[in-house]
Amino acid sequence: MQRLDDWILEERIGSGGLADVYRAVAADGEGRAVALKVLREPERSAAHRKRFLREGRLLARMSHPGLPRCQGAVDGDRPYLVLELLKGRTLSDRIKAGGPLDPAQATLVAIGILRVLAYLHEHGIVHRDVKSSNVYLADDRRVMLLDLGLAADPTDPLTTTLGDVMGTYAYMAPEQLAGAEVDHRCDLYSLGVTLYEALAGVRPYQARGAAGYLQAGRESDPPPLSELCPDAPARLIDTVTRLMARDPTARPSSAGIALAMLTGSGGVQRSLNPPPLVGRAAAIGAVQAVLDAGGVAIITGEIGSGTSRIANWALKTAREEGFETIALRCTGRGPPHDIIDQLARDLSRLSGPVEPDPYLLGQALADQAAEGPLLIVVEAAEQCSPAASDALARILRSAQGAAVVVTGVRPPPQITGHVVPLRALTVNEVTQLLRGMLGTHSPPAGLASRLHRMSGGLPAIVVLAVKELVARQALWCEGVGDDGGSLWRLDRTVPMTPTTGLVRLFGEVLASLSAPSRRLLEVLSVAGTSLPVDVALEVAGLDASGAEAGPLLRNGLVERFEGEGGEEWLRLRRPAVGTLVGRQVSRQRQVGIHRALAASLEKLPPSRWRDRRVAWHQAHAAEGERAPAALLALAEQLSAEDLHASAIEVLGRASSLPAASPEISARLALARGEALEALGRRQEAAEALTAARRLAEDLGDPSLVARALVDLAVVYQGMGDERRAASLADEALDILDQRPDDPSLPRALMLAADKLQAAARPDEAAELYHRCIDVAMRQGRGRYAAMAHGALGVMLADEGQLDDAVRHLDQEIAYLRLHHLRTELIVALSRLARCQRRLGRVDLALEALDEAEHLAITAELDYERALIGIGRVAVWLSLGDLSRARKELRACRVAIDPDARSAMRLAYREVQLEARLDTGDHQAALATCQAAEVEASRAGHLALGAYFLGITGVLTADADALIEAMDVLGRGGDRRLAARLLLLGATVGGDAEVLASAEEETRACGDRFLLLDVLYASGALEHRQEAAAVCERILAHLSPDLAEVFQRKPAVRWALARRGGDDSGD
Repeated sequence: MQRLDDWILEERIGSGGLADVYRAVAADGEGRAVALKVLREPERSAAHRKRFLREGRLLARMSHPGLPRCQGAVDGDRPYLVLELLKGRTLSDRIKAGGPLDPAQATLVAIGILRVLAYLHEHGIVHRDVKSSNVYLADDRRVMLLDLGLAADPTDPLTTTLGDVMGTYAYMAPEQLAGAEVDHRCDLYSLGVTLYEALAGVRPYQARGAAGYLQAGRESDPPPLSELCPDAPARLIDTVTRLMARDPTARPSSAGIALAMLTGSGGVQRSLNPPPLVGRAAAIGAVQAVLDAGGVAIITGEIGSGTSRIANWALKTAREEGFETIALRCTGRGPPHDIIDQLARDLSRLSGPVEPDPYLLGQALADQAAEGPLLIVVEAAEQCSPAASDALARILRSAQGAAVVVTGVRPPPQITGHVVPLRALTVNEVTQLLRGMLGTHSPPAGLASRLHRMSGGLPAIVVLAVKELVARQALWCEGVGDDGGSLWRLDRTVPMTPTTGLVRLFGEVLASLSAPSRRLLEVLSVAGTSLPVDVALEVAGLDASGAEAGPLLRNGLVERFEGEGGEEWLRLRRPAVGTLVGRQVSRQRQVGIHRALAASLEKLPPSRWRDRRVAWHQAHAAEGERAPAALLALAEQLSAEDLHASAIEVLGRASSLPAASPEISARLALARGEALEALGRRQEAAEALTAARRLAEDLGDPSLVARALVDLAVVYQGMGDERRAASLADEALDILDQRPDDPSLPRALMLAADKLQAAARPDEAAELYHRCIDVAMRQGRGRYAAMAHGALGVMLADEGQLDDAVRHLDQEIAYLRLHHLRTELIVALSRLARCQRRLGRVDLALEALDEAEHLAITAELDYERALIGIGRVAVWLSLGDLSRARKELRACRVAIDPDARSAMRLAYREVQLEARLDTGDHQAALATCQAAEVEASRAGHLALGAYFLGITGVLTADADALIEAMDVLGRGGDRRLAARLLLLGATVGGDAEVLASAEEETRACGDRFLLLDVLYASGALEHRQEAAAVCERILAHLSPDLAEVFQRKPAVRWALARRGGDDSGD
């Protein structure tokens, strides 16, 4: 036997291009056998030695079951790596011995290697030599990837130059064979070839040398797997085929997405993850502090706040750190000193029998803590009897050196320590909780906001609600989004509030309430909002002392606060609990409570809040034939104030009443459809409005029919179905042309004008917008006049008349502000921000976006927040802050949610494309163009579709596509799009004539930032002075931090370079 340092080489078990692998044992006979990978001929090449040792360092850093573990890399006369000893054989050997794998086996291989590649790629590592002889099928059923000798590791790079071909030709991607710079997608191609070989028994191409394989791949397709493996499932064949696509952009964009294609699970789970601990940093820090230094941490929180989860986290962490642990829980149901008996039993397990005497227990705990780290966790401390609490406090004071964590609703007065109360989660923290549970960065739009509002930020209610939604199949995983994460969909018709879980969580507390306290809770639950204390007590039939509120306050069901005038108010802390209680109140009693609330509130001094609440309760107290009409009037008022979710709640109650007339039924369906559309629930809106149209036609009411047609056109426009939307709008106008005073006419004119604007027919669109203004003003419907002014502003901005555009938008915004029309105001502010940014006024753009964001957050408008995010992306791109732009793009991905408006999806794609072009990722930019062109075509956005087509033409050297795009953009649409398209064409093609056209179009569109880019692209000295002036005008309105970012932009550095210095550019 050979000996190498402290190892005895028992036998050679493998051999590769540079090294031999031996089974080895330690010379002293201790420890397990290992695999020693020994470099052959180390003196032959310093580069080989360096690459060999680099593989060891890389493996030592990695930790994945699909990679061999490396215990060390040793340099010397005979360099070697100490690796985990594997038992099994390579995939190559398996194919040679047994022929092709059956589809089930091949699927397991694919899943295993895709998981390894996903791990490597997440760490920035590209393997570059995936092949069947580097895939290892271990006897313990692991599928492993071997030999990272050629891997590209950004933290430890190999010395290579462009044109180097590294890998095994038969498995290499075309771009790898060509010597181009490669990324993780080359590994996916190589895996595709490996899986093809596993299924077919032969490799897809047979050739010699890099050029031979490159030519074979270009000139022919391999025999289809569906013919070679007819029993293989379509999903497996499709995945392998996609992995082997010649065009890298046609391959799955990540190993995770490939895994999703293969498994149908998104490479992501369809079941829920355990909920992460969110918003609990202070509590975790307090626990970690006592684990580090001893002492007592007291974690307090109401039912469902997560005290038990903190206790479990403490126990788990302590055990991982080598602590002995004692876990106690007070129940309040056993003997008075039950907790002390528990402690004695648990301590006896560690140190031998101990009597349940406080003095002896304290001494024994101190002794135990002196021997090694000890954690004592006491849960639900407030359930202990006073005597037990006193005894426990004495014991813990004696347990010097021990770490103690106490949890409960309230801090026990006898135990002293660092108290950390658990607070309610914010909306953003609920979003983090959702992301963790669903395994996606992009939960369904609006879900986090609705859960936060329903739960009041109590994490247990959020978790219960999500679990029940999944159990009821109202929340489900549909596959994979284009970011590689799970794509979850939500049935928005299903109530959010959990039922069974809430009963388990709060049932005991609710059952313990006295009848008067229960009546007070029912009043607050039916009211659904805060009430002055005296009103709540009066309606509940209680005296003014308010003693019955005590149990509700102590159990965290309600809270008392001071109003603006100094008066005391009560409100439910968790609306979900109110929903649970309200369900148990009879309809008759609810009507009585509403009637009493209306009467009591009418006694208060007049105010907008009082009048709203009185109207609410009077409508809900109405009975018989009056009830549906009263609730309809209330819902219409709520919708007019942008309170669409509340309107739907009211309409649902009205629709359940049997006494509605046909006309009221039609109007109820119309109001419901309009509210659903405003919330982005367009499929439901279409169903409601279609029903409303039928009812209106049965009534023979042309005004209601026209209203339904216009509403449906708005819905289908939002869906991106322009053909259907246009047909409905035309049908509505046929009716309304004979009814000049019909309130639906301004909306119908707006729709028709929008269609013409999207179709690049600006003159005709402008004529209809002006007509809309005239009709709306004559009817006294200023809302639509203002919106038409805004639309004209957008048209002027597209034509480069930015100052005039700002004036029109300011006029629209003034009206919308005055009338508190939040949704429309957010859109208008976003448009204003776009104009101000193009004018170089980033300060005013951000100011408009900040105002819009405040409105969106206050009203919990998730899609509108995404629109604001798109505006911010455009600002960061203009300033050259690509990092912030990418981060904002990820944050506003809800903009391409299937329920988002088509215009918003296109706006997202536009800035996404710009970001990808600015980073030079032309392959990704092509993918964006392809998706966006389809969307624009379906939605009838001719100019935007032409822009995306033109970009595709530039990136693929398709001159016909570019000419076609410029022909459309020349007839109408945003001149900035034409300028940007020409600039890209000039930059990619190096065409001075095209650059001159780009400059002309840029000057016409008025975009200061784009003008700077064009001047920089020219590189002409005569342009530098003008570029410097543009920069100075922009910098004059930037904050210092934004100015610093902007000045790092290459075009700005060039423009502001010192005269007489280096005039060559960067």
